[in-house]
Amino acid sequence: MIENWIKLYPKILDWEWYKDQNTKCLFIHCLLKANWKDGKFEGYDIPRGSFVTSVKTLSEELSSKNQKVTVQAIRTALKHLISTNEITIKTTNKFTIISVKNYDKYQETNKVSNNQLTNNQQTTNNQLTTIEEYKNIEYINNIKKEKYKKEKNQNEVKAKTHNGNGIVDNYFNNKNVLKERFLEFLEIRKKLKAVNSERAVKLLLKDLENKSDIEQLAMIEKSIKNSWKGLYELKPDEKRRIAEIPEWFNKTLLKEETTPEEKRYLDELLKEFK
Repeated sequence: MIENWIKLYPKILDWEWYKDQNTKCLFIHCLLKANWKDGKFEGYDIPRGSFVTSVKTLSEELSSKNQKVTVQAIRTALKHLISTNEITIKTTNKFTIISVKNYDKYQETNKVSNNQLTNNQQTTNNQLTTIEEYKNIEYINNIKKEKYKKEKNQNEVKAKTHNGNGIVDNYFNNKNVLKERFLEFLEIRKKLKAVNSERAVKLLLKDLENKSDIEQLAMIEKSIKNSWKGLYELKPDEKRRIAEIPEWFNKTLLKEETTPEEKRYLDELLKEFK
């Protein structure tokens, strides 16, 4: 047995308590609640096939909105199961330990070889893999797949929101310095747990409207420096300190070729340091 399923044999149809709804439901509930491996609880050993509970807890777990299973009905069903040797009960001053008798007989662990699980692939140690282990591997793989899908979707959303469906590119056009600083600002917002949704990006860009390039840069860098989530108007004295935007600000710097005269000069200069 593994922790997320149990075996239930057709022979249960001939069981004497099968038509007693409370007793049948309680016994199946016990099979589902029982530990699939040995454990401990508050200093007590809770072996495979046993679990910790109380009569009140069982009543709550088996009751629905439309049908209440009373505490007295649980006590009666427990007596039935004890009388026919289906379960044993150990009571402490805090809780009850119910053990399903013949649990291993009901939930015997099946084994399949690694060869079956890997399409007859050769193994060096002929180790047997239990169905429990196989199912757990399958379960973990499913979790990994779901995690991968979630992360992929988050990355796609992140890329989309950071660029705002091209909003950032369109807004700054070829102003690479401004665009890079604004994206850096969005990264700071993300670390501050602020959401960079498409609407948020649009509102932030709206704060930059009707400002000169150098003023926009100053506003963005001020928010980066102070780890702010928003963009704020510059104070009058800050505006006065802003110099005119340099000619090279939005230009791509080009590499210039060294002239023969400059090369000869550099060669002679380097000789002096050799």
